[in-house]
Amino acid sequence: MTEMDLTKEQKDFYAQHKEELKSFPIYEILQAEQLFDTVNSTFPAYTEKIGHYFSLDDAVRTVENNVCDIADGGCYMYVWIVKRESGLYNYSTPESRLLFQFDRTTKKYNKIDEPKRYKHWSF
Repeated sequence: MTEMDLTKEQKDFYAQHKEELKSFPIYEILQAEQLFDTVNSTFPAYTEKIGHYFSLDDAVRTVENNVCDIADGGCYMYVWIVKRESGLYNYSTPESRLLFQFDRTTKKYNKIDEPKRYKHWSF
């Protein structure tokens, strides 16, 4: 969608709220099969963005409750929630990420501490 596709009302709304919209974060949900692709690696084996929310509470509730079987029957053992600001190249920091691990018994995700080797990692 380009600015030309917007209605007059949409253009007016955007003009009035432009600064607010710039700083409105989203919370991406990314899933991973395992934490590291090799023993000495600092990267997850596989990550895929599966969705996003405008509310951290909604994102956490979705992940913790394994909504729509995010774990895919236990295939995706880890999920990150990553806070993103608007714009390009928004690199994540440890402070902007939450990591969850799937519990096969309860069929839910539990928040865990991110491994220290991810301290300087971004995605």
